[in-house]
Amino acid sequence: MEKEKADTRQRRERIDLRGATDTSKTRKSQSALRGQLTTLQGRLDKQIAALKAMTQARDALADDIRQLTFSNKALTAKVNKESLATASDNTTQIALKLVREKLAQAEKRIVMAGQSESTARARASVLTNELNKLKASTRITDAEMTRLKQQLKDQLRSQISTGQELVQREALQAQVEALSRTQSQLKTQLAAQDGDRRVLQRTITALQGRLALFQQQSTAETAQQASSQVALRTLTEKLAAVQASLMAQKARSDELEKQKTALAQVAGKSTTQEKQLNRPGFFGEF
Repeated sequence: MEKEKADTRQRRERIDLRGATDTSKTRKSQSALRGQLTTLQGRLDKQIAALKAMTQARDALADDIRQLTFSNKALTAKVNKESLATASDNTTQIALKLVREKLAQAEKRIVMAGQSESTARARASVLTNELNKLKASTRITDAEMTRLKQQLKDQLRSQISTGQELVQREALQAQVEALSRTQSQLKTQLAAQDGDRRVLQRTITALQGRLALFQQQSTAETAQQASSQVALRTLTEKLAAVQASLMAQKARSDELEKQKTALAQVAGKSTTQEKQLNRPGFFGEF
């Protein structure tokens, strides 16, 4: 019985372990997806911050270009007003050249900034799409998680029910086997008891015969005992009479013994006297 309980306990532990493993795998998958979602969200935030910085830099460059353009226009107007001979050696021509170079550099920078902004916007768009897909996948995963949990619960219920039915079947089988063994033992015991019963029956019959004989003997002995008691009383009475007679005879014998002793003493004295009388010279003494 202890072995059956241990097997049942191990079977339930295996079922619980299998269910826990499935739940753990599902939770790990969901955790991995959420980690990817967090990573993409961080990357998207960084790209948005970089895009904002590029936009601010582009706005600053645009301001510089506007200032340089204004300076260029002012210097160009000033140069146009002056003569070429005068302006050839003048610092205004040099300043105009520098302004035009700065303007060209600024235009290049604004073009590069625009390209970087376009690239950043494209990357941000890609990341946004991936983020949306991952969010949708996460929502699907939540639904899948719910479905898997329900499926796992159903499987566990089915496995537990199957395990319980198996345990009950095994317990019933063990009970049937135990009953079969008990029945076999009972048959053996009944056969042995039947033999013992027959021996006891013969013994009882013999004892009953002996008891009947003993009762007959007892009845005869009772009658004999009654007559014996009567005879005993008679003998007792006779014994008492004999004892009384003996006591009387003893008393008489004692009396006679006393008389005999007295007579013996008297006879002794007479003999002594006779001897003295018969002694020679007895009468001469007188």
